[in-house]
Formats: sequence, C-alpha cells, structure tokens
Amino acid sequence: MPSQEIIQANGSSKAGYALRYAWRWLTWRMAVHMPVRRWRVALYRAMGVRVGRDVYIGYDVAFDRSFPHLITLEDHAAVGDRCIVNAHSAMPTQSELRRQLPLRTATVTIGSGAWVQPGCTIGPGVSVGRGAIVATGAVVTRDVPAHTLVGGVPAKTIKPLCPAPGPSVPDQSSPKMCPAAGPSGPAPSPQNMCPAAGPSGPAPSPKICSVADPSGPAPTATP
Repeated sequence: MPSQEIIQANGSSKAGYALRYAWRWLTWRMAVHMPVRRWRVALYRAMGVRVGRDVYIGYDVAFDRSFPHLITLEDHAAVGDRCIVNAHSAMPTQSELRRQLPLRTATVTIGSGAWVQPGCTIGPGVSVGRGAIVATGAVVTRDVPAHTLVGGVPAKTIKPLCPAPGPSVPDQSSPKMCPAAGPSGPAPSPQNMCPAAGPSGPAPSPKICSVADPSGPAPTATP
C-alpha cells in the first residue's frame, strides 16, 4: 500500500484509495499495449488523465497512477513511447530523506501542439509550452517555453522554434527553426564592394561598384 500521505492527498480512505488505484492500474496496463491509438487515449482518459482533442500517446507511457488527474495533455499534443510523466514525488521508504523531502504534488501540462519525444521524463510541476519539442531521452524539471527545443539531462534550451504559418490548424503547425536576425535586404557580394581609401585619406562609406563587362576591362573604383 502507498503511504498515508498519498492516501490523504487523494482525499479517500484506505479502502477507497485501493479500489481507485486498482482501476487506474488496470486501465494503465491495458493502455500501454493497446495497438489502436484512439482506444489507447480513451483508456488514459478513463485512468484519470485530462486529454484534449487529437492527442497522440505512444506505447508504454507511464502516467502518474496516484495523481493522474493532475496531468493535462492539451489539444494536438504528442507524447512518445516509454515516457514517464510524474505529478508527485515522495520517498517510498522510511529513510532520512523522507523526513527531509515530504510528499510533493503539482500539476503537469503538455501544451497544445507540443511534442514530447520517446524516452523522456517529465517531473512534477512542469509545463511544456505550446509548440515546444522535448528531445528524446530528456529529463525535464522546469518549465519549457512555448516554441522552444529543449534536450539533455537535465533539459536545457537548445534553440527557439518558429510556428509555420497556416490558417488551417494554428495550434498544430509544424515548428521550424527561426532564422537569425539580420538586415532587411540581402548583403551585397564582397566582390562588388568598392575598396576603402588608403592611409592618406579618410575611408569613404562603401558603395556598390559597377560590375565589369566581360568584353572590356574592369572600371576603376573611385574613392
């Protein structure tokens, strides 16, 4: 049986919690190997996870069985195979750590259109922003900003993402890498830049020289 702290946090008696946990365990065990995506999602909903529309949940995903109601997957979110999503942390044995680190529960949210790739671990209290990507095998212990790629152990920001424009399904738009900020127009080719003046005089502002006609000699650049 779980600790008295977990039973009290669920607001039920030992018998009531035991029945509820048995139902969650049964639906979870059926869901992890269910070959049909729609049925898999339906079983996780029956388990208590809050699941939006058009959500993908892979095989063998372990959602918190003690507090599944604290986990939300918003519309168009995707969670890959063998991910772990925890909404609580508690030391299971009577050690010194249990007195130092009591039971902690917190909501977990996978935002609209976010993609948690296979093998990731999401800790209590984490919010994965809209359109974000959590790279394979990452361990996420803090919030992930929207439209951001994170990865590693612990997860850190790798680079920002930009939502692809499209009026059809804005929340499900495929993210792409943001271009680096730069001038409004293309930079001129270095071959066509006028040479700067020598040490004898001040250097004029660079200007574009005319390109030489292949049939004749190249024109002389004027300072």
